[in-house]
Amino acid sequence: MNPSGDGGTGGGPQDGSASDGPPTLPPGVEAERTESGLEILDIAVGDGEEAGLDRAVRIRYRVWLTDGSFVEASGDDGAEFVPGSGSVIEAFEEGVIGMKVGGKRRLIVPSDLAYGPQGRGTTIPPYATLITDLELLAVG
Repeated sequence: MNPSGDGGTGGGPQDGSASDGPPTLPPGVEAERTESGLEILDIAVGDGEEAGLDRAVRIRYRVWLTDGSFVEASGDDGAEFVPGSGSVIEAFEEGVIGMKVGGKRRLIVPSDLAYGPQGRGTTIPPYATLITDLELLAVG
């Protein structure tokens, strides 16, 4: 998603399922809503090192709008950032904390934790809620 929010464009799907909308979750899976309004669903809990503030992480991600429109994906190499540094959207910073390497998580991202009233270029409209799947590839 060009998590830096610098206005880059999404490009096309990075894998076979990206253009088909976000994958469905099994029945009975419920999101945890944080104080900020971010909804977090653990799809798979990893067994590696845990992500925390001020330690670099590498994630693979895919992003959709709530209508199922694909926005973008990180590609196989993923993207690196440091939670707490302010270099990515707030949802990424908050959503990765507590994940363990190998874990997969879905985030339902309210607009105020992403691109808010300005949106991002032509790919993310103003006030858009996003659906993001994260996979934690590495910590440190």
